[in-house]
Amino acid sequence: MSANRRAGTNMLDTIRKKRGNAPCVEYFKSLQDSESLRLVNDPGLTFASFFVLMPVIQEKLRAESLSARDLTAANLCNTILSSKKANGNLYRPAYNENTHEALRWIFLTGADADGLSEDFDHILDISAGILTKKYHDADILPRLVELVFSRGRRDAYLHDLAWAFFQSHDPTALKLAAEYLRSGNEKDAKLARSLLHLNLDSDNPRSRRELYNNYLHWLSENNPYLYFTSENFNETNQPNVCSVDLSAKYLYRKISPRDHKPSTPLTEMERNCLACFLNAPDEEKEFLARFSQKARAKNPEYWNRWIRYPLEKQIEAAHNGGEGEV
Repeated sequence: MSANRRAGTNMLDTIRKKRGNAPCVEYFKSLQDSESLRLVNDPGLTFASFFVLMPVIQEKLRAESLSARDLTAANLCNTILSSKKANGNLYRPAYNENTHEALRWIFLTGADADGLSEDFDHILDISAGILTKKYHDADILPRLVELVFSRGRRDAYLHDLAWAFFQSHDPTALKLAAEYLRSGNEKDAKLARSLLHLNLDSDNPRSRRELYNNYLHWLSENNPYLYFTSENFNETNQPNVCSVDLSAKYLYRKISPRDHKPSTPLTEMERNCLACFLNAPDEEKEFLARFSQKARAKNPEYWNRWIRYPLEKQIEAAHNGGEGEV
């Protein structure tokens, strides 16, 4: 069953949500072991309830009776919190399918209870980071972005969660964050500008919409040529999360945003063209790359002739809008 199932029928979740953590713990203690085990191993249980009950679970139930999800989650929690106290390596668990599914359950069913405790939030943050960095799990991105902005509105700690956002190395995350550029909440809009490395500070809704539209246009144009940097909020208040590879854009060659490489090696022709491009003045490279991308999309035959011409003639033709002998 999918880890992001929203539970609503498990009695432990019902009691915790309606009456609080302590009544949930007391109810759980009053149950027969067989009923405790049934409720704990229920696929619909949320991680928040499991976390609240975890000390009692470990006292009351045998580890071998727990489901693979629960046992893996408990081990992950213990490892993450032990690493936090020791300031050690956070990535000690074995990276297998059980770990992946347990982490998805922790994050996707636990996110609704964000703020439950400092340790709980830390586990969410580390789980999100492992899911994006190690498993490249794009399915969590919508919930991850929601949670980043939820914390931003509460002025809660979000650097580790934002790190998980940056480590996704996925342009989809940028598009999700861009939706908040036009938010009527200034905290949303300001955080979106910080995440996307944009500088506009304005309370004007029209300016926000314009910034949003311009960013989406930029993202659409440059998506195939984006690569992600290692900058994050631990280094700067406005990290530059990604950059455009102008060489890839010039060659009309999609690259991996994660490892900054094309899917296949460059051909001899492409290497020759790239050598030509790299000799262009810095102030011309962005212009040439943009012209090349647009020309290739509009007229591949024309582009195939143009890109083989000497650099000076390429620049001249580009400044002339592509008209002329080329």
